[in-house]
Amino acid sequence: MLHPESLHWYHIRISNIGLNFELHTLLADALIGDPKRGWLAGTRPDPRVVAAAKDGPFPLRDDHDYQNFPHAEGSFNLWNWRGLQPDGRLPSGFEKREQWIGNEGQPAEIEPFEGTRIILLGPLHYAQSWNAGRYFPQLKGELEVLEKLSEQQARQWLSGIATVVADE
Repeated sequence: MLHPESLHWYHIRISNIGLNFELHTLLADALIGDPKRGWLAGTRPDPRVVAAAKDGPFPLRDDHDYQNFPHAEGSFNLWNWRGLQPDGRLPSGFEKREQWIGNEGQPAEIEPFEGTRIILLGPLHYAQSWNAGRYFPQLKGELEVLEKLSEQQARQWLSGIATVVADE
């Protein structure tokens, strides 16, 4: 997970996540915090939404409380590595939108760069929201931040990605 704007880079591990909707929710929960401590600025998701993406209850369509359950909201725009521009930044508009990682996709569809699945995090281009929950309710969705990497390591990865993008 690489946030080019802040040069924050996180090595994460996920399991049992069926759709990128869940991944997006769990990323926001894990990565948003105090920027002075190496986390991303923003508002973390409602704990009930996070629980619904992990292993907690979530409303089913016939559940009478469905209308009162909070919806998940987008915190970032998720990009494949090919969305990076040769200058090492993400586009500010809708250019290269074919490189967005859609929330309705699956984590396995995220394109690897040199054998590692890289997600670039950028600002939202428009408000996004979705129903909280899991694609496979019987599985416990997990996302763990294994380590925060240095700015120097983030710059090296960005430089490597930008070089490949420029050569394409």
